[in-house]
Amino acid sequence: MTRARRPPAPLDPTRLEELALAYVARFASSRAKLEAYLARKLRERGWDSACPPQVAELAERFVAAGYIDDEAYARSKAGSLMRRGYGMRRVGQALGAAGIASEVREKIAPDEAERRAAALTLARKRSFG
Repeated sequence: MTRARRPPAPLDPTRLEELALAYVARFASSRAKLEAYLARKLRERGWDSACPPQVAELAERFVAAGYIDDEAYARSKAGSLMRRGYGMRRVGQALGAAGIASEVREKIAPDEAERRAAALTLARKRSFG
């Protein structure tokens, strides 16, 4: 006999901010990923307040406070993928999926040495040459 779980309580502005803070404290994130996470939580749990949820404003406050830095996230993610042997096109796709603007993607594009290192890593993984 299993006990039915109670549905989680709807979110209010304070709880939404607590969720956002816990998310950015645990995961490296971009602004778009935080907004998508909060939108998903709002769909799952609902909203319990007269005013509409201010997801974009909350994300902007986190950017202003330095909790979220899209450029630093992009550099970290791109470096990680390059070390695993992924090429520039795949890295760009991953950053685009994470909501990183094309200007930031171009700004952090790897130089020739990093591209060469990624190609060598891929060659070793695939046992080429």
